[in-house]
Amino acid sequence: MKNDERDMPVLWHQCLLSVCQHYKNDLSQDQKAAIIDLIRYQSHYLISPEIRRELESNTSDKKSNPAVTTAVRNRANDTMEF
Repeated sequence: MKNDERDMPVLWHQCLLSVCQHYKNDLSQDQKAAIIDLIRYQSHYLISPEIRRELESNTSDKKSNPAVTTAVRNRANDTMEF
């Protein structure tokens, strides 16, 4: 993609943003860095900053908010009565 000099359509940038929004928690730091590097070459003036913000927001969230687990109690009678 770096050597491709064509301008990608807006739909391509929107799809990349959607992928980043949905999978940002599953991406490794190397993958995030590769996407940020990609949007330097294939940039859209409105969408690229949003992609960068999505990828970087997850990085700061992980550092400040550790994972929280919640215990769920089993109930003996878990039926609804009408």
